[in-house]
Amino acid sequence: MILRKKPTEPLTLEDIRLSARRNKILVLVSGIFVLAIAGSWALLSTHRFQTQTIRINQEHLLDIARIEARLLKNLLQQEKDSYLETFTSDITVGEKGYIWIIDRNGVLLSHPDKDQIGKDMIAIRKEAFPDYDWSSHELVNDRMRKGEEGIGVYQSVWWSETEPEASRKLVGFSPVNTDTQFLSVAVCMSYDEIAGPIRSYTLRTFTIAGMAIALFGMAGRIFYRSQQRENQALQQEVAEHKKTRKALQEAHDRLEQCVEDRTVELRNTNKLLRKECEERTLVEERNRDLAKFPSEDPNPVLRISVEGTITYANKAGELLLEELGTGPGGMLPEPWDQIVREVYHSEGHKQVEVAYGEKMFSLTLAPVKNSGYVNLYGLDVTERKILEQEILKINDMVQGSVGRDLHDGLLQQLTGVTFFCDTLVENLADKSSPYRIDAQEIAGRLRRLTNWVRDLAKGLYPADLETNGLGFALERLASTASHLFSISVTYESDGEIAVSNPQTALHLYRIAQEAMNNAVKHGNAKHICIRLSRENDKITLAIIDDGSGFSGKANAGGMGLQSIHYRAKAIGAVLEICPGETKGAIVRCVLSGVA
Repeated sequence: MILRKKPTEPLTLEDIRLSARRNKILVLVSGIFVLAIAGSWALLSTHRFQTQTIRINQEHLLDIARIEARLLKNLLQQEKDSYLETFTSDITVGEKGYIWIIDRNGVLLSHPDKDQIGKDMIAIRKEAFPDYDWSSHELVNDRMRKGEEGIGVYQSVWWSETEPEASRKLVGFSPVNTDTQFLSVAVCMSYDEIAGPIRSYTLRTFTIAGMAIALFGMAGRIFYRSQQRENQALQQEVAEHKKTRKALQEAHDRLEQCVEDRTVELRNTNKLLRKECEERTLVEERNRDLAKFPSEDPNPVLRISVEGTITYANKAGELLLEELGTGPGGMLPEPWDQIVREVYHSEGHKQVEVAYGEKMFSLTLAPVKNSGYVNLYGLDVTERKILEQEILKINDMVQGSVGRDLHDGLLQQLTGVTFFCDTLVENLADKSSPYRIDAQEIAGRLRRLTNWVRDLAKGLYPADLETNGLGFALERLASTASHLFSISVTYESDGEIAVSNPQTALHLYRIAQEAMNNAVKHGNAKHICIRLSRENDKITLAIIDDGSGFSGKANAGGMGLQSIHYRAKAIGAVLEICPGETKGAIVRCVLSGVA
């Protein structure tokens, strides 16, 4: 790295030499810093890994000792015969580890070496190996006899070996206290099983650190040689600097001339592009004007005066007028003339859906107040209406399928588990088990969960709708919702109201269900009333709640309200959503022409 002067001041040989000395010092300091960092990282990483590994294994041994102590206590309380032999037989920890048990006097009650059972643990070891240091073993033994629970490291031998040698062991111990006995359970394993991986990790850590140091040394050497080559090149650069400055100045002058020529060329090109854009804009405006020409519109386009006279109709509009029994120049029949007058005197437009033939059109009436007429624009929504019907049908099929699966699958499984849990409660009661209360609590929760799943399945798949009618299904829906949402849901009716069309009855049921869910979810309602009434050939379904109400604009895009609108249109009903008398909201669906 060369420390350069300002661009206006040329480099000298003294600058190059000074930069070379600085680079040498930088490489040396960087090398020392990397060596210190790599060494510190290796030592800290090794120490941390060793400490954490030993601590984790000691805690595992302590957990095993605790579990064994609890099991042993249960065996002692049940007064099982030969429990110690049964308890510790064939249990190993790691490759050599085992379990041993002593009493308060330090006498072995269980040990893999059967010859040691019934003898003082420390005494038999000092007798067998008098030259060994048993102080760490005595410290662990004293803590166990005092009833302590903990972990430790001690010096001992492996009795299973042909020629036992002194070895370090990890141990975890836990006491067992009963009314009549005191025992202490210990679980030990070889320290070398943990130290082996630690040594491997240490070797890898220092190998990586050494490789990093070697790589940095190589990089420093390469950097130093590159600096030497750069210094030589810069010495030559200083000699040729004046010649190069002259050549650069000539090139700079030529470049400025090229830039000036190119700027003139771009200005001319920009003028041509601007002219082309203006011509294209004019063409697009003419195309939009042609596209707006109503006679070529495949959908109905009408112009109607405020008095109800039809002043214009395109071909699709004439077909629509034939369905209404009139034509261009004629008068609109009732109630269309009234709708036109209402739209003209209103603040905005209005949309109405009308069917003729096999097609369904959405008509938009837009007033032109300064000219005294209303424009009517039609849009073919036949495919959209078909898709809406399919969506509602698929939604009902999916809900019915899920409801049947819940009833026939999950509900039966929960019923079986509840019966099994009740049997378990009875068995625990006969044995006076302390877990009887917990089992009773589990059984109670399972019964509540079973009832909840049953209510949910009935809501998704209203099987009573076809067999018992709409009124019975709505009454069951109110009862189910009361349990599911923990609120008051009531059903009111003028009497038996029959709906002969099953699909119409299902749509009315889903409208009530969606309106009730919306009141609970968005309105936080506490009281909901589902009311079904009939007057002559009109059936009215009303859902009244005491929630917080809602804004029509804010909730217009919700899936629940969209589903309610789709279903109402599907059965030809009039849907009205308005605020309640004091609070909440009212969803009212009026179905006419019911036999």
